Amino acid sequence: MKDLILTIDGIETNPCKTITGRILTTDSTHSPRITRGGVHPICGIAKAYSGNFGRGNFHYKTYTVQNTSASPDCVTLTLKNTDPDPLKQVHLIANTGSFNPANLSQNYLGDIVNSSVTGKVETMAITIPANTTIVLIAMEPTANTVFTADFTINVISANCASILKAIDNSINKISIYPNPVKKVLYVNGMIVEDANVYDVSGKLIAIKTTKNEINVEELQKGSYILQMKDKAGKVHQDKFIKN
Repeated sequence: MKDLILTIDGIETNPCKTITGRILTTDSTHSPRITRGGVHPICGIAKAYSGNFGRGNFHYKTYTVQNTSASPDCVTLTLKNTDPDPLKQVHLIANTGSFNPANLSQNYLGDIVNSSVTGKVETMAITIPANTTIVLIAMEPTANTVFTADFTINVISANCASILKAIDNSINKISIYPNPVKKVLYVNGMIVEDANVYDVSGKLIAIKTTKNEINVEELQKGSYILQMKDKAGKVHQDKFIKN
């Protein structure tokens, strides 16, 4: 019996790593999203970022894959979204080193071009530089999608011994961005029920909040503390700088 066998262009291939996950409405968000389309990325040829599209809070999960070899590695990534609803799609982006939800073009390496829907497998090929970690970002093209089934990402390489995968980076990670900020702070990783802002002296400052958006446009320039609480009463505190 053969485990984890898939076929690409008629050739049976064993994935080095298989990632299974599901995007949740409690996951971190980014805004806007990537413009889909263009040409598929090819190993050895850089793909230009296709631009931003739309507005809203788009949920995502991130995973890290590391090439521990002293040589670049051409890797094929496959994405299969098993949700049966044709309106529920999953897209895949690869970044070098890290992912900045406030700047999708930063560290961009490539994307799968066509989102996976109703079990269709989409693929892309990228080169992971020697001794380098990449971040895979599975994201929803439609904001606040409620998925009822998982997606699967396969990492395929001729050098499986050098490919390592870390755990899901999205679990229990709460962050605010952009920081420093001029107008609006966005909150990732929790659904905010209540938020307070304090200056460095501990004085409570009046602010306006809308879901996971904190309007700080009226604040004076300086350092502040943001204290947030979710529906379950969990409290998270973060520092930010107002420009």
